Amino acid sequence: MLTTAEWDRLQRLKTLLKPCRYVTELLGGETYVSCSVVLPALRHLTRTMEFSDNDPAYDVRFKAAFKKDLSQRQDALNHGWLRVATALDPRFKDLKCLPRGERGGVWTSVEALLQKEPDRATPEPTEEPARKRSFLLFNSDSESEDEEGPNGALGHYRAEPTISETDCPLQWWSTHEGAHPQLSALARKYLGSPATSVPCERLFSLAGYYGDGLNAIIVFAVCYMPESSQPNYRYIMDNLFKYVIGTLELLVAENYMIVYLNGATSRKKMPTVGWLRKCYQQIDRRLRKNLKSLIIVHPSWFIRTLLALTKPFISTKFSQKLQYVFSLTDLAELVPMEYVSIPDCIKEFDEEKNRKSRKRIDQDAHGKVEIAAAAVPE
Repeated sequence: MLTTAEWDRLQRLKTLLKPCRYVTELLGGETYVSCSVVLPALRHLTRTMEFSDNDPAYDVRFKAAFKKDLSQRQDALNHGWLRVATALDPRFKDLKCLPRGERGGVWTSVEALLQKEPDRATPEPTEEPARKRSFLLFNSDSESEDEEGPNGALGHYRAEPTISETDCPLQWWSTHEGAHPQLSALARKYLGSPATSVPCERLFSLAGYYGDGLNAIIVFAVCYMPESSQPNYRYIMDNLFKYVIGTLELLVAENYMIVYLNGATSRKKMPTVGWLRKCYQQIDRRLRKNLKSLIIVHPSWFIRTLLALTKPFISTKFSQKLQYVFSLTDLAELVPMEYVSIPDCIKEFDEEKNRKSRKRIDQDAHGKVEIAAAAVPE
């Protein structure tokens, strides 16, 4: 049984860890700009772990261990990319999340990139979440500096006032593209990148093994694909392609199957046939050979028609690996479901399909009973 003092310790640790939960959720988002939030959020975490004169000894030990671990993990970050993304976000372009002596180097990097950047088309804005955790976005306690910036386009951008943490940076760039045409294209590239691989991991993941040995079950949840209307869609898909190929090479040791969760997916999120074909063609011969089954769950009429039309152009061996499954119950008969993570939207989609199917069966049965009753002579 925990003592009162031990409960108090746990409560204090829970309070200390609360910002970590919010930062994790914030950086794992995919419907808003997250890449430029990484450095301000990490700076906030560091500040929450600063020592206080009122801290008990166990708090001091925890904070010291946390900051040490966080510092070591930050060594693996792509700091160059994250700093440029932060500078191109009009919410954080004052770079208060960085030490004063490092800010000039960031603008030098942006200027070098700007010189290589051609004019591009106008980026489309994305929608920011209605509720923002703005306390995570507070910057460091260092003062903003009024330093002379480079001349030209970059200088004009730096002279712009910063915007609220709740505003959408892509919307700002869409509105101000006329004043900053080259910078807006660069911002589209950097701000369109997700902060973490969480969206990719939800989309494409290992779901255990089947049979004997290391026969992997790979789940591809299409409902997590980015919408084609997203800014920088082609860039996102190119990087997603690299992630899919790299993940397959890491996860697959022997034979494997892919469970393609197609339900609850709008046409805007459906990957193109060309993208899927590119993925299949780019994986090495071992992975193509070791793919034993491609199970398409809840195949839409569009998918079935498309595959039927392309069947003459698909190898016989690959066609034999295709299998349609129309419910999660049927899927459970083919693969062990213990580690298969099914998105809630697909579970709801499956339940709705089953409900409609049961209703149709009941109606058919009732109709047959009425016909039989009518046929009986009085």
